[in-house]
Amino acid sequence: SVALIAWWKTFLHEACAAQPIVNQTDMAISKMTILSVLLLGRLASSTQVKLDSSDASDGLFTVNPVCIQKNCINPLTPGLTDLPRLGGLVWQCTNGEDVRQYAGFCKDAINYDAAIPSPSNKTAGMDLLVAAQDSAASTMYYYHLAGMGLEGWENEDPKTSQSNCIKALYALTCNTYFPKQEASCTAGAQVPYERPCRNACQHYLNSCEVECCDNSAQCVFDYNDDSLGRITGYVNVDGPSALCTGSGSNRITAPIMLLLALFSLHWTDLQPRRGRFSNFWLVAVLALCACSLQGCSFSIPSHSVPNWLRATDYLLEYSYVPAGSDGSPALNSCSADNAEPSQVCSGRGKCEAWEHMDAAQTITVATPKLLVSSFCKCDPAWADPECRTRRKSQIKVFFLSIFGGLLGLDRFYLGQIAWGSVKLLLWLPPALVNCLGFTSGGWVTWVAASPVFAWWLTDIVRTGAAPVYGRFYKVQPDLPHWVFVLITIVLFSSAGLLYSVNSYSKYRNKKRAEMMHVFQLDESVKPENPDDFIKSVQNPSQSIWQPQKHHSPGMGGYGTLPSYPNGSRAPMRM
Repeated sequence: SVALIAWWKTFLHEACAAQPIVNQTDMAISKMTILSVLLLGRLASSTQVKLDSSDASDGLFTVNPVCIQKNCINPLTPGLTDLPRLGGLVWQCTNGEDVRQYAGFCKDAINYDAAIPSPSNKTAGMDLLVAAQDSAASTMYYYHLAGMGLEGWENEDPKTSQSNCIKALYALTCNTYFPKQEASCTAGAQVPYERPCRNACQHYLNSCEVECCDNSAQCVFDYNDDSLGRITGYVNVDGPSALCTGSGSNRITAPIMLLLALFSLHWTDLQPRRGRFSNFWLVAVLALCACSLQGCSFSIPSHSVPNWLRATDYLLEYSYVPAGSDGSPALNSCSADNAEPSQVCSGRGKCEAWEHMDAAQTITVATPKLLVSSFCKCDPAWADPECRTRRKSQIKVFFLSIFGGLLGLDRFYLGQIAWGSVKLLLWLPPALVNCLGFTSGGWVTWVAASPVFAWWLTDIVRTGAAPVYGRFYKVQPDLPHWVFVLITIVLFSSAGLLYSVNSYSKYRNKKRAEMMHVFQLDESVKPENPDDFIKSVQNPSQSIWQPQKHHSPGMGGYGTLPSYPNGSRAPMRM
């Protein structure tokens, strides 16, 4: 549609090129262009094949065979399974400053007047109510990070993080557990629970690059699951709004940038120039392409259960069964009062409190253990919220990077199958170069193989300098830094020495070849019969070594030496 708009403007300019253009003509062109936006935009939109959230909610999910899933976990967003429970609570209006005063983890995310649940115990103060919601938000944030395979303790303070994904996750989590209250409500009045806005969820999906490869990574949906029942998403409204909590990113998004670029294209002079390819025909080709993108008509594989819902629920995977209970799982063994020592952190770590409580919060002194955010800090060889996942070894991945990194073995060991395959396929161009015979001096092969060696050297430094992320969690830091430094120095020094020796050997062989060529030339003019050589020594006048005579009159012999009588070649005496 955009190409058609530009084409229409160009057509009008070219049609009126032979006539003087006045202001009224320009106004007419602008009006007709705006009309083209309305008509052609609607026409192009109707020809496209779209699958929006309403189609997905009907149970149709298509499969993308060339897609790689990323952060497609169950639940898809933090606190998604808590939305029905939170919606069933009774919420009350508060003074927004009081909530921010007692909040710890979510203090920086609450930039609005938040509501809190009405207490079942009338003696509970606001400090305990806010602490309970704050602890629930930090717990869900911590467990969602674990579901994504990220380290919770490295992202303890999300407001100072450099990752947009961490910030978006933090904002969405706090918007879920601290809903916005209705405007102009009095303190203590009951208000409904306002779910997060659609763009707050979409900001998280975009920032964390959530991809499920079946169009199920959406924010507005309504599913019916056999085990979980009805699962609904977020409010189908963009914030900030009075109908939902939170908002999306304040940055200019890609569609806005696209519209600005198209607006500039619309007002750009597209007059054809002599001696050049006409922009008119270029825009016409773009218009044809824009109208021909109508999708495919063949059958596409589909399924009714979204991919993220097929994945294992990380809240069940990282749960534990308290001793003496009826077998129902629970979250966070550090928050249990009656947990056995062997159950706390699976016996492979210890519980530590998160350092996000302000000094003004005096509730930590006499607060129940459940309201204090403390999580397992596992031993170096273990990971996940309950310390049940063994980490990969940094020593192994470092040496695999040195000796097998050219084939992608280090990436395969980390569970990064896609990157390992790409690293292995980078050997295809050098192989084709050798097979096709483009080996002039070997430089073509080196140029084709240079990306492989550059990636290899980069991974050696990357895997040895610090623990790196695998598919899930970081590797175990079992490689001493001095060992990495020593091996790296020896490796690169040896590589430099081998390169120098190789360069010297090539230079020496080149000089030897040149000398051998000179000797072969000398050998080629020697007499084949030794007797002729002896006669030439005894009788110089019959020497076979005489050079060719010049045809200049009065001159002969070697160069400009004159011809002496009797054919002699005696030197001149001064």
